[in-house]
Amino acid sequence: MLVVSTVVPTLAGTAITGHQRGLVIAAALLLGGIAAGVPGTTAMKRDLNDPALRRMLGVDVAPALAARAVLPVLLSMAWLGLALTLLVTGGVLSGWLWPLAGLAAGPGMAAAVLRMGRTAPIDPAEPGRDTPMGTIYPWQLIRVLSLILGIVGGYPVLLAVKHGQVFGKTLAEQILFSAVILGGYLLISARQAP
Repeated sequence: MLVVSTVVPTLAGTAITGHQRGLVIAAALLLGGIAAGVPGTTAMKRDLNDPALRRMLGVDVAPALAARAVLPVLLSMAWLGLALTLLVTGGVLSGWLWPLAGLAAGPGMAAAVLRMGRTAPIDPAEPGRDTPMGTIYPWQLIRVLSLILGIVGGYPVLLAVKHGQVFGKTLAEQILFSAVILGGYLLISARQAP
């Protein structure tokens, strides 16, 4: 199913014309890159709900978290790389740096996946907070902040997709963004873990 979903950005890029085309493709890539990594967070959720196995094996929090991050990162990288390859072969984008840019954006967007994977399950009985914009539930805020983390993690590639041009500089910026966002997230999460 994940492989089939890689055609969605190409279909969106083919169906939409005008200056909104790049924005729609970037949104499809963002959501797809995040959704692709979610199946890899199952073990991370288990560790969060029951840390006894990790403690029994004597594994520290930081190495366990880094090991659990590998699968979501690889899934996001593979999905983004394949989706951008299809965008190039479909004639929506031009240039063969795009697949490399997708591979570079995977770790940055996977930080959002990891953040979602380490949060508690949605509890419909949990009371929301009244704000001037309406009632906001904690799980909604966590998901929105995770989405923002994904946008920041993939910002150089998403911006390049919006403009329809990728350069070597974009690739270097994306590698830096991905390293800082994913590394920072893992560092902060390891310090906050019980």
